[in-house]
Amino acid sequence: VSMVGSGMVFWRRKCSALYPLPLLIPFCALGAIIFFKFYTCGDSSHQLGSALQSSLDSGRELQSDRVGAPGDNATLPESEQPGDYYDEFPLVDVQGYDIAQVLHGDIARMKRTCSAMRECKGFNANGWLKSSVSNRVVLTTSLFVKISSHELFGRGLQGRWGERVKRLVREEQEMLVNLRVYIYDPPPALDLPGLKDYKYSVEFLFEKLLRESAMRVWDPSEADFLFVPVRCSSHRFQVRSRTEGQQRAERAVRDWVTHINLACPSCAARSLFADHVFMCAHDMGASCAASADPLFRKNAIALVNTAEYHDLFFVPHKDLAIPPNPGDGCPTCTQGNSQLPLFPDFHENSLAARTLLASFVGNMAHGLLRSEVQRLWGHDKDIVVVDGFLSTPEYHALLRRSRFCLVLRGHRGWSPRLCDALWAGCIPVIIADHYHLPLHELVDWTTFSVQVPEHRVSDLKHILTGISDSTYKAMQARLARVWQRFVWNDPPQPADAFHSLMTLLWRRRLLRRG
Repeated sequence: VSMVGSGMVFWRRKCSALYPLPLLIPFCALGAIIFFKFYTCGDSSHQLGSALQSSLDSGRELQSDRVGAPGDNATLPESEQPGDYYDEFPLVDVQGYDIAQVLHGDIARMKRTCSAMRECKGFNANGWLKSSVSNRVVLTTSLFVKISSHELFGRGLQGRWGERVKRLVREEQEMLVNLRVYIYDPPPALDLPGLKDYKYSVEFLFEKLLRESAMRVWDPSEADFLFVPVRCSSHRFQVRSRTEGQQRAERAVRDWVTHINLACPSCAARSLFADHVFMCAHDMGASCAASADPLFRKNAIALVNTAEYHDLFFVPHKDLAIPPNPGDGCPTCTQGNSQLPLFPDFHENSLAARTLLASFVGNMAHGLLRSEVQRLWGHDKDIVVVDGFLSTPEYHALLRRSRFCLVLRGHRGWSPRLCDALWAGCIPVIIADHYHLPLHELVDWTTFSVQVPEHRVSDLKHILTGISDSTYKAMQARLARVWQRFVWNDPPQPADAFHSLMTLLWRRRLLRRG
């Protein structure tokens, strides 16, 4: 406005005789349009303009492919300061998910703009900022993917830890670009709807995300892996009897293998099922393949919750333990449902708010261990043990009041309470011997959890009270770096549960034999 006003004064004094006022109006309008189009377009113009100005005013300089974070680790050399990393993928783009467009070819400025906007996950070379970078297609532009060290891995990303994270990030990006998965279409007799339950519906969600993913191909010869949607939980809960439900699931997997051998003989022959993948989130786990072809049972990769070393059907070097809780809830479930906010409390004063030493809520009749915990600690003033369920607000409040959240063996070693604890910023105390913890190849569980042998449950309070405040804060800081790896997002986001599981599957492509 001040520029236009000054121009009008100049015109009145110097140029009114040469350039009549009406001639200046179109030029003013054209200048205003060019100014706004140069910086922004779309519904997010004001926010994007603010982000641009913030990035320009900050005076930060880009170093190679990273954006430094103002105020963090200011005493460190620039090469060791944490920030946002950008990986470039030529001839790749994301269709849709547009936030706004930055109309100039300055990649450095687009990086600063994207880093200033929390919802921005990356941008393409045409200047479009993206709210998701998951569903990628082959196009003529380039895609720049933001890897936010603060959001995904916490503060203090430097040294060896920083190098490890960067290697993992690049491996995940390589997976997103190159991994190809074929999904078998189920025959009518096996095409049951996916089960929607807070404990087992990860089967339904995983298959949905995979079907909608850019990883999916329709020609099995192009695929690195072939996914068999066995839906064991759906077959199990067609009947009330646990034994009959197990038998139904086993027959379904056996029929699946027969169908594959008839419909695509070359699919099985190329690797003897070593590149086949199936998921069973129910307690039966990989044993749902007990009646199937022996080669399928031996070679196919099982994605399971029941990853236990005493399970004869679980093979640790081949099978994968999945993040167990999809968090989408159900009307009758209060533990583990979607109403638990995914914003763990990691601020400096969070320790003072956690006035309880430990807590557990669940059915204490499931397994011998839980009844022993109730006998020993059910009346302790510092440890809350609830036999049954709480309302959703009460359960969430209890998690946030507890320093430690007990994850106790029930009928099997795994429990959806593991994710409940992580999402609430509560250090999990895992009491389940021989449990192959989820994503252990990507995260170091010893740094943000306590693992107590079952035979030492009588020493539980002594063990927990022996953990100092400084050690607890360090464990919470490490938890802050990894908790998002246990969150199932739809659509998937970088370094979440879906991408973490697919990264581990990508590593197993080397097991395939032609």
